[in-house]
Amino acid sequence: MFSKIETAMRTVLLLSAATFIIASLYSPSTAQAASPDTVRVMMLDRCVNDEYRRQGNSDGVAKRCQCASKQALEKLSPAQIKGATYGKPVSRPMRRELLVALQQCK
Repeated sequence: MFSKIETAMRTVLLLSAATFIIASLYSPSTAQAASPDTVRVMMLDRCVNDEYRRQGNSDGVAKRCQCASKQALEKLSPAQIKGATYGKPVSRPMRRELLVALQQCK
């Protein structure tokens, strides 16, 4: 019927399709509204990545970014927090507040 190569290719395609379907079933929806704590973690993550890239090392980055993300969260309106979506980039107003707070958390 089928050659060994054809059988192997069909098996690989079938396994790939099954893996994709299973992964999509267990992946969190990217359209979930974010809680205040989730927004703080999103800003913390953005800050750590940006500061590490800018600085070239991790000296003090986590501590400063924790401080900045907490302060920035306090400045955001409830609408901004509610408008944040888990899995999407941090909005410009959030980044601005984060940068202002980072200057105060040296």
